[in-house]
Amino acid sequence: MTKKTTDKTGKSLITFWERAAEKGWVKKNTAAGYRAACQKILEVEKDWESVDVSTIDIQEMFHRFQNLRGADYSPKSLETYRSRFRTAVEMYLEWADNPSAWRPPSSSRRDRGDKPSSAPQTDVDQSRQVERPETTEGSPVDGMIDYPFPLRDDLLVRLVLPRDLTAAEAKRLVAFVNALAIGEVE
Repeated sequence: MTKKTTDKTGKSLITFWERAAEKGWVKKNTAAGYRAACQKILEVEKDWESVDVSTIDIQEMFHRFQNLRGADYSPKSLETYRSRFRTAVEMYLEWADNPSAWRPPSSSRRDRGDKPSSAPQTDVDQSRQVERPETTEGSPVDGMIDYPFPLRDDLLVRLVLPRDLTAAEAKRLVAFVNALAIGEVE
């Protein structure tokens, strides 16, 4: 018996996010945001509905979108589209590779408003750590976003940060990075 493979076209990607909203796998607004970002970015391809999303270079596709249509969006909107596109394609491909084992992302405890009462107070909140041994090295875990950052002309670094990074956490992160710098921080 052969395993049925899932079609991984641009059209299937859009259909997946429509279905995810209908089934309640993710919030309707979240699914709509993922769907819109995917469709807008994929539309830089002439026959985007038949594009095999498992073979596209997400960064390159977004770069083309930014070059062709970036003037229509604010820098913040472009960053949101980039993040949503990457996340939506990665989640879709996980589902397409194994629909029966795929699990929708879970909401963080912060989203639900409950905090574990017996959790020890440490610098790292243990309740927010995600253990996913099946995650391949180099790919962010659920709840995290991979941000490529051109540090220098010849050096691209990656920051993997929580989707819900707070201002206080960002401030701590800045202080940490400043402490790593060689030479005087301006």
